[in-house]
Amino acid sequence: MRGLINDISSVLDLIDRCDLELPDLFLSALVSAEDRRFLFHPGVDPVAICRALYKTCSLKRLEGASTIEAQLFRVVTGRREISLSRKFQEIVAAVVISVLKRKRAIAVAYLDNAFFGYKNRGIRYAADKYMCTLSDASTNDVALLISLIKRPMSADYCGPRREHLMRRVAWVSRRIARRHPR
Repeated sequence: MRGLINDISSVLDLIDRCDLELPDLFLSALVSAEDRRFLFHPGVDPVAICRALYKTCSLKRLEGASTIEAQLFRVVTGRREISLSRKFQEIVAAVVISVLKRKRAIAVAYLDNAFFGYKNRGIRYAADKYMCTLSDASTNDVALLISLIKRPMSADYCGPRREHLMRRVAWVSRRIARRHPR
């Protein structure tokens, strides 16, 4: 239990220390792509959990139900083992984080620390790698950067891996367009 409390404290401190300024388009794209009900759930999304259980049990296909809070907790702790105890800790931490911190601060801290690919941690570094600025990134730039969370770049990014990323970018772009019609 002490370890969980220390881990939650580390996440809360990281959120407090985060000084990244991001346009709303990044946060909207993150929510659209990673956790559609982020603004409405208390750190745990029961709809996503039910969907994941259904697909895992009936279709024998693993699907995640992690919220942005849970993903931030995982990034900070570095724990990725597949176990019920880790999932339970993530759920408890996600609820505590959601109760104690503003949603925008949680999302910004996640983007500032998420893994974006080969030797890239944080959206600032990913933006530098793709030569775009966060303050005036285009919709396509935002879609690419947010897509890298699910499809991180590797040292040898070509062929099928690149095609998967480009499909993800197109999908995120469509989601952004629905939320932010021009």
